[in-house]
Order: sequence, then structure tokens, then C-alpha cells
Amino acid sequence: MQLCDCHNGAGCNPSNGICECLVGWSGQRCDTPCPEGYFGTNCTEQCSCENGTQCDPADGECICQPGFRGKSCELRKIYCDDKYF
Repeated sequence: MQLCDCHNGAGCNPSNGICECLVGWSGQRCDTPCPEGYFGTNCTEQCSCENGTQCDPADGECICQPGFRGKSCELRKIYCDDKYF
């Protein structure tokens, strides 16, 4: 019997002992976070965020910078004077 040496909540495959990483992590021991611009299982999915925005390493959701909105942060927010909507 061998020790399972996986990190960040990952489990070992009971047949071969290989770490099965949670989304957002990669590496033999699941100790490497996804690099910027990637997400998902083993960090194989590429983010589609725009305007210098980073994505969530687990689900790829874009985290918009102030002044931007939209699924990919592709739209500029428009601010109105108090008298307009």
C-alpha cells in the first residue's frame, strides 16, 4: 500500500495511484495552479476574456475590470449623469 501524495483536494486513482486534479489545478501532484489565460480540468481550456481581464481558473468566468461588462468583458460600462438613465 502506498501513500496518496496529491494536493489541493485531489484524489488518487485507486488502480494506478495517479492524481486526479480538481478543476483549476494541474501537475503530477495537482500542485500547479492554472497559468493565466487557462482554466478547467488540467488547465486545458483557454479563456475568452478581453480588455486585460483574467478568468476564474476553475470555470473560466471572466472577472471584469472596473469599467467593463459582458460575458467576456468586451463592453464598456456607460455611466450616466444623475438626471438620466
